[in-house]
Amino acid sequence: MPTGRYTSENLMTMSLPKSIRENLRFLCVEVDSQVASLQAFFKTPSAAIARRILDRVGYAANLKMRIHTSCVKSLADCKKCGNTETLALRGVEFIATDLERIAELCRDCIKQMEYLTDIQCMLPKAYG
Repeated sequence: MPTGRYTSENLMTMSLPKSIRENLRFLCVEVDSQVASLQAFFKTPSAAIARRILDRVGYAANLKMRIHTSCVKSLADCKKCGNTETLALRGVEFIATDLERIAELCRDCIKQMEYLTDIQCMLPKAYG
């Protein structure tokens, strides 16, 4: 891997370990699914959609932890890593954390809906 100054060429030639790439892809798909389910819930609220979101509680957190563990292992194993590689692995950790937080916020939205007495106030037509 190239070391030294950060350039777009360095970034294009940099490759993350396979386990990190795969788990990051799965985490992106999971979060996309959670956000899509939340949008569907707000469009047409139903217990089935809410349950689908709430039942996925540990999946994003597990993927995030796998990514973090792989990044730490990669950093520990890399004796000649340059600043670019180190920053890339740390960046992936931050991205994984933020993606997991988005999934958590989707669940929190559903939990907060329990406190509403009139769910109609959450529908887009109530404000349009």
